[in-house]
Amino acid sequence: MGTERGKPAALRVFWVRRFLRIFPPYYALLAVLLVVYPTNSIKWGAVYLSNYYFIVTGYDEPLSPTWSLAVEEHFYLLWPLVALTLPAGKAKKMLVLGIIPFSTLSTVVLGYLDVEHLEMLTYKGTHARCLSLGIGCLVAIVRLQRDDIAYRRTIAGIYVLLVSVLLAASAADDRFHPLVTQSRFALVSATMFLACLHANPDGLFLAALEWRPLVYLGRISDGVYLFHMPVYFLVAHSSDKLGNGYAMFGALALAKMAGTIAVASISFAFLERPALRLKSEWSKSLASQTVVC
Repeated sequence: MGTERGKPAALRVFWVRRFLRIFPPYYALLAVLLVVYPTNSIKWGAVYLSNYYFIVTGYDEPLSPTWSLAVEEHFYLLWPLVALTLPAGKAKKMLVLGIIPFSTLSTVVLGYLDVEHLEMLTYKGTHARCLSLGIGCLVAIVRLQRDDIAYRRTIAGIYVLLVSVLLAASAADDRFHPLVTQSRFALVSATMFLACLHANPDGLFLAALEWRPLVYLGRISDGVYLFHMPVYFLVAHSSDKLGNGYAMFGALALAKMAGTIAVASISFAFLERPALRLKSEWSKSLASQTVVC
């Protein structure tokens, strides 16, 4: 996205490309659940606020995993406004002086106020996840500037910040416990992100990721994410009278995995692949304005 900063159509192109990737299987799932398993979470999910619905209710249901999709959509709606309208220097300042401190301070304030559902707010709230997302955006901006010294300093600063916050919050009273949780999430996320970013291109790690079954699983991963919980509920409901035991547990686990992959494969073939073709064709027709998604 950084290479297209300032182009008037860039936001529209980016959002349409992302929506064509996400909307078809997601709203198909909502439509099916509206008929076979209607719950209040569907209307919250339809407007991408399911993370706050599940923070309050704590229910375990077919749409439970979509809290993270809600956070993702909040990010896709808001961050491009910054990345595509501000120069890199100003965007970086907004992250360092605005978004990252806001995320941390909001967690501290909520901890001091001892609000309800504090643990889930820290885990699923968009404000809390802005710490990890903001760090990822900061790393991306600095890396695009191709300044090795600035990049190394940024990485070092991120780790110093996260470790310092983690240690300070751990030594403080219980009101700072949410900050411990948040900084741990961010530390693990940053480490995994950087490990993938700097993996040896000829190493075993990337070679393993090129294994055909994993490549295919990655291709249908959106469907696996969306449909694994509905399939779990379906299999669990169908197996209520089948008894227990290790053999049954193993059989049900295999049924859940096979069912999830089967449904995700069908979704990819009939919903996602046509949408991806449309996205590709539409992007080519606007090649001069296309952003990298």
